[in-house]
Amino acid sequence: MSVFCKIYFIIYSNFTKYFSTTKLTRISFNIVDSLTAEFDELTDWSKENIDNPWSFIKFRKKPLFKIDKNTVLPISNKLFKEQLFEGVFHKIRACYPDEDLKFNSFFGRPYEKYIEILMEKAKNSSGQNKYELIKEFEYDKDKKRSPDVMLKLGDQLLVIEAKSKRLTLNALEGNDHDSIEKAQEDLVLSPIKQAHDRIVEILDSNKKSVFQDIKSYYIAVVNIKDFPTLPPVEKEIKDKLEQHFQIPIKGFFHMDIEEYEMLCHLISRKTKRPIFSILDNRFYKYPGIPFSNFLDVSSLPMKRAEFIDEKGKEFLEIMKEKLFNEE
Repeated sequence: MSVFCKIYFIIYSNFTKYFSTTKLTRISFNIVDSLTAEFDELTDWSKENIDNPWSFIKFRKKPLFKIDKNTVLPISNKLFKEQLFEGVFHKIRACYPDEDLKFNSFFGRPYEKYIEILMEKAKNSSGQNKYELIKEFEYDKDKKRSPDVMLKLGDQLLVIEAKSKRLTLNALEGNDHDSIEKAQEDLVLSPIKQAHDRIVEILDSNKKSVFQDIKSYYIAVVNIKDFPTLPPVEKEIKDKLEQHFQIPIKGFFHMDIEEYEMLCHLISRKTKRPIFSILDNRFYKYPGIPFSNFLDVSSLPMKRAEFIDEKGKEFLEIMKEKLFNEE
């Protein structure tokens, strides 16, 4: 049984009993209450939004339904999971004024570093495929920065652009065309164009030797939560990007961080085909489905790199020590 399933079962049964074994006993009610909605509250909200059937904002903010004083039930596993893990970001961000962007800047840099570390670990474990890792570097007299991390194999280059972004609530609800257009620009078009433009600039700079043997460029943008992948949308994205490109780009992709972790696992496998043949297959044969779905239909493993599992176990041990009353 997964950790999440255990949490689901415990909270449904009696959350006060569960928290009594932790160091959060005194504040456990406040923790759960901030995620809980009662029947009357949900009824009133539903009536107010009856003409907006795609709106789930209330359930996103409060994914637990209160049954009695000590018992709550998750309205949706997916929304509950989002609050448990992704909601932490928003709670920390809410501690700062809206106009204060310091936290966003702080969060972005470790995220970029995580992207780099994953690729480096994957490259070091890759066995027969002699990949070369190219980390971010400065170029030109203005000290511009290259894309976050790149992976080279022969005359092929995978360029990774990390963006710690996600869809806004308006875009998620799907009822605001302007928000959806902006999300497509922020999460897909702009980052891929940025990576392309950096390549073009580097080819005309004092660092052009980095790319001197490259014939095939691939660009991938990695977001916290990705923009939805749908066939008509992907065609629109493809048309817009190809109008912008000045150099041939053999493949371009957008994915979320979980899919990037799967990508790194594919790179890390020993005695397996190079990642570029897999990317070709994804770009030309399965352009209208998410990267994770492509792995599934292609019978490729949907796994995280071992490095992530190892760090996850370390984190759980730390949390167990901090939260539970164990000697």
